[in-house]
Amino acid sequence: EDDGEIYTEVPADQLIAGMFRLGQGLSRIEDIALWTRNRVESTFYNDLQAAITAAVPADDVTADYVPDFEGGADYLVDYRIETGSWPLFLFGVSGKDKARLTTITLLKLKQAEQEFDSIVVCNDISELPKADVSRLLAAANDVVPNVASFDSMREKINHHRRRAASVRVT
Repeated sequence: EDDGEIYTEVPADQLIAGMFRLGQGLSRIEDIALWTRNRVESTFYNDLQAAITAAVPADDVTADYVPDFEGGADYLVDYRIETGSWPLFLFGVSGKDKARLTTITLLKLKQAEQEFDSIVVCNDISELPKADVSRLLAAANDVVPNVASFDSMREKINHHRRRAASVRVT
């Protein structure tokens, strides 16, 4: 590399083979970038699950919850956390597509008159487009801007659980 250029020096009689090797190298670089993006997303969801497991008893958590209304299977909730009153729905947001899907799901849950609180945990909220962040903030009850903010997430989950438990339905 020299001044942002990638090049290889080859003898004239091996020009085709040199171009082929250079093309293979560029292809590998692109593959690594794609693999890294997928790996980061996978790691985010593993980190999120570990954080929830550490913060909430396993019996109180349902992963991939299907809401109880017609068409609810189209609006999956990442985690339903029992609170003693109404449920706490927790969504993991790893990118703009999931931010948009989560916003749609939250609005549909409200339209279906489901009683719940919600927390959205982002991989990194600063990487989301401003319009998506704005819509997400308007739809969710609470947001954790970064999954690495484990203490903040645990505090928010416990706050919602305490609040709901204090007004238990009898």
